[in-house]
Amino acid sequence: MIELLSRPKRILGSSPQIQSLQKIVQQAAIIESPVLICGERGSGREFVAEILHQSSPRRDEPFEKMSCLGWSEELLERELDKKLERVRQGILFLDDVNEIPPRILAKAMDATARIIAACDGAREAEEHARQFGIRITLPPLRERKLDVPILVDHFIEFFASEFVKPVRAIHPAALRKLIAYQWPGNIRELKNAVERAVMLASSDVLDLADFSFLAIEDEERPLQFKIPGATIQEIEKEAILRTLEHVGGSTTMAAKILNMSVRKIQYKIKAYRQKQEPQKAQKALGA
Repeated sequence: MIELLSRPKRILGSSPQIQSLQKIVQQAAIIESPVLICGERGSGREFVAEILHQSSPRRDEPFEKMSCLGWSEELLERELDKKLERVRQGILFLDDVNEIPPRILAKAMDATARIIAACDGAREAEEHARQFGIRITLPPLRERKLDVPILVDHFIEFFASEFVKPVRAIHPAALRKLIAYQWPGNIRELKNAVERAVMLASSDVLDLADFSFLAIEDEERPLQFKIPGATIQEIEKEAILRTLEHVGGSTTMAAKILNMSVRKIQYKIKAYRQKQEPQKAQKALGA
């Protein structure tokens, strides 16, 4: 999703979630309202705040960051006053804003700085959300697997240059594993994984062995039929649908993995849907 390494910073990805996020961030950057960024840890909350700063009318003003975890109320208020004094007309990013008492947050909102805040999820910050004019939600990486290959390629290129390694690509089998993995640490975990793999790689193509440190297990659900006993058509349908599920619905990626044409996969999907509609109708009539 979020490209953590380039200058200027930009959001990478082609999934519908990222396309929507790109538009929202672009619009929010030029508005002076305070912003609340909701998302899991590692999903790029601070990174989005930095993009909002670099794309805003306040880009030439200071940008300060502050984590709100672990402070007593008195020390938190004192530290916040210091940050606001330094940032003045710039932007102050408050991470874990749900840890701030509403009174202290309201005080920060009255300052001349623009406040951009972040929390783990919308529910945790409902009490504070009313004070923010704009809310941006970052989807977890597991919900937009279409972006994983794009990010992997980018991180490989960056770290190969960083470590002066000849790594240039990733083996399809290894990529399939990375796509299937749930990434509880989100994009930060993916970046760290590729960094380590490139650093320790012994060839110019990353393979499964280079990601042995990740607890990547097959999360395959059992087949709905027995082999032998299933038709070729049933096996093909299962392969297409499961592959599409693993790649977030991308027919282009599924075609590469299955060694099929995109047109054939699209034709098959259409046929599956057409066959499913009469079955739904019959169930409805019999209900």
